[in-house]
Amino acid sequence: MNRVMVSFPEFARYLVKFAFADIYAHEGTGLRAREQALVAALTALGNAAPQKVHVHAAAHVGYSAREMAEISMQTAVYAGCPAVLNGLPVAREACVDLGITLYVEA
Repeated sequence: MNRVMVSFPEFARYLVKFAFADIYAHEGTGLRAREQALVAALTALGNAAPQKVHVHAAAHVGYSAREMAEISMQTAVYAGCPAVLNGLPVAREACVDLGITLYVEA
């Protein structure tokens, strides 16, 4: 986002206003549900940088490693295993950044 802000400041302001003032401020659901949807969607789409940001955010709103693994499993059903397999290293890196243990016993 920093590069966008430097090169395209007007677009960056629009994007931030749209995402945070219009969408995130919407009262239809809570932060946990929003982060769950965002992690799943960004994993499915293969958007690594925002996926990492939202894995961090999911942890900050209380998601455990087990819940994040479950989000990945549920996403695989509709987005496909290749998309989720590509997203797992991003989620792992974010969890390592946060000191979250990834191994989850079945």
